[in-house]
Formats: sequence, C-alpha cells, structure tokens
Amino acid sequence: MKIRAADGAVIWSAHLPEVIKGTPTFADVGGSPETRYTLIVGSRSASGEGLKKGEQDSLYGFSYLTGEKLWSHGSRDTPSNSRDCDASAVVVGKKAAIPLENGYFTVFSPDARKAKIFDGLPAPEISNQHLFFRKQDLSTYGKELCCESSPTMIGGKAYIAAGVGRVYSCGLTFLDRPSPILDIGGDLNSSMPLTNDRHLLLGIEKQFISGHGGVVKFSPEGKVRWFHPLPDCNWYSWNGGLVGSPAVNHRYNSTVSKDLACFVGIDGTLTLINHKKLQPGVRNPDPRGRKSYPAPLVLDTVKLPEGSISTPLFLGDRIVIGYDNGMDLYQVTPAGKLVLLDRLAGPMFDATPVAWDGRIYAGSKDGYLYCLGD
Repeated sequence: MKIRAADGAVIWSAHLPEVIKGTPTFADVGGSPETRYTLIVGSRSASGEGLKKGEQDSLYGFSYLTGEKLWSHGSRDTPSNSRDCDASAVVVGKKAAIPLENGYFTVFSPDARKAKIFDGLPAPEISNQHLFFRKQDLSTYGKELCCESSPTMIGGKAYIAAGVGRVYSCGLTFLDRPSPILDIGGDLNSSMPLTNDRHLLLGIEKQFISGHGGVVKFSPEGKVRWFHPLPDCNWYSWNGGLVGSPAVNHRYNSTVSKDLACFVGIDGTLTLINHKKLQPGVRNPDPRGRKSYPAPLVLDTVKLPEGSISTPLFLGDRIVIGYDNGMDLYQVTPAGKLVLLDRLAGPMFDATPVAWDGRIYAGSKDGYLYCLGD
C-alpha cells in the first residue's frame, strides 16, 4: 500500500497472498516510468496461487507509481523450516541482493525488462545464489536455518548474518563466493549497522548457545572489539538476547557524541553505549562460554513497560523505540543519560519507525499506521 504521508490518503494498494514481512526497498532501474521505479518487497511464503512447482513466492517487485506486480520469485524448498523473506534488499548498480529464509543469499536484477517467464509468470533474472548453512549445521540448529537479516554493504561486499551463528561476506559478481568471517553462535536475526570507525554491530538471540545473547562489535575482517551480554528472558518463543537490530547515531546532526549506539533486548531493556569506549578491566564471556571479550562503556539503561523485538531509531539527540504495548521517545543528554519525553501506550510495535519532516511514522500489529508529531 502506498500512502501519502501528509494526510494518510491511500494512493494505491496491491494484493499479496500473504503478509509483508520485510521493509520494501526502492530501486531505480531506468526505462519507462511504470517499471523504472521498483519496490522490492519480501513476504511470508505464499500458498495456493503462489505455489509454483514446489517453489513458494516470498519476494516481489511492484511498480512504485502504479502498484502493479512486475515479478515474483519462488523460494525453493530446503531443510530450513521457512521460505519467507524477512530481509530488505540492498541495491548496488543494476543488481540487488537479499537473504531468503530458505538459506539462500540471492543476487538478482530488479529490472522487470529482464524478467524471465517461469510457469507462465514473470520472475527476476537471478545472477547468483549461495547457501548459507552447511549439512553439519542441522545437528545443532535442526530446521532453524533461516537468513532473516538485511545485508550491510562495505566496499563492494555484502555482509550477512546467517541464522546458524555465522557472519558472511560476499561480493555481488558472478565469480564471487561467500566467506565466513565470524562464527559467534546463537540465532542471528538482526541487521548490522556500520559504525563511524568501520565496524559492524551484531545482535545475538539466546538460542543454541550456553551463554547469553547480546551485541558484539567486530571488524569486517572478523576481529571482535567487544561483547555486551543481555539477560536471559522467556518471552513468547524467545529466551533472551536481541532480535531487533542495534542503531548508531553518527549520521545525525546533534549536540551529543557521534559515537553512540543503542539497542533493546527482548526483556525490554533499552541500553545506550559509547561504542568506541571500553569499561576498564571488564570482560564478558562470549555467547558460547569459550572465551571472553572486553565490555563496552554503558552510558544508561531504561526498562520499557514491555519486551521488544523492534529496532530503536536515533533522531539527532533523541531515540524512538517501539515495544509490545507502546512507543517511547527519549532525550539523550550531553552526559549520555536517557530522559523520557513522551509515551504512546496501547498499540504493539514490532516494526522499526521512520521519521520525516518532523513526524514519526510507525506500523502497528493492530493494522494501523500511526503518524506522531506536531
């Protein structure tokens, strides 16, 4: 659905057999206006009309201008228990890339003019696919083999957190092959923001590990800088750690440090840190309990009213965070403390909010899109 931000008017709506799961990615592929501006959209895997020769559609291309469906991609069956698409694609030049929950990192053309006809329906041109789990992973992870995080691009390479506890790097050319750079364990659901000192922040869910989930900072070469554990917590189907993604603030104009990061565990603890500084003499056991890493400097923590799988959003020196029964707005003081400015109670927010022109837009599981601000 395309909605005018100024007044909430619906410009167009499009039908999908199942619910949208990933945040759409906008791609300018050139050509005629109707197909030039393409939205790449991930969904829950379809059935019925979307079932194609054992492959279930979960990735679509839509015209941004008209809402017409331009193509769809069927995720093949694998030992993974899901063929959904939670991730958002990255677009580099004429190619796009996205991890699918069947375990395949897929490089493709979002251009409808290059679509191939498969079983009578247009499908995107696939450049390359790489499987991000190994046969031996089944003994530890069973069928929990999903790739759910969005890629992060650094110097022409995509960095992807796979559900089987590893981070991969992979180029987008036909000759590129994926390389595992970090094997940390746990279930990796979160996307990885790039810090202003060229490191990645990765959230780790408490599953398949003996220790705690949490957040780790590491270099593109896989060298760990620090690890911050988050408490174990039985909440819905999770046991602790981080399901959403960390956030960083260096791209915003503000009066506070540009070295800040924040994240919220499923227990509902919002944590603000200086990701460049360490706590002197403090080390934390890693998620598998095999070694220890330095601890980052924690500036402040706040306990939200409920648990959360959402990702916080920095807005200069403010933070917006959704949770299971509301959304909070916090001020970050120059001393690095969190001060509650406002609270919306009631709706459940799993999705990450966005901000535009002084307003916050957030989709809720109650079916409404909320616009907050003056």
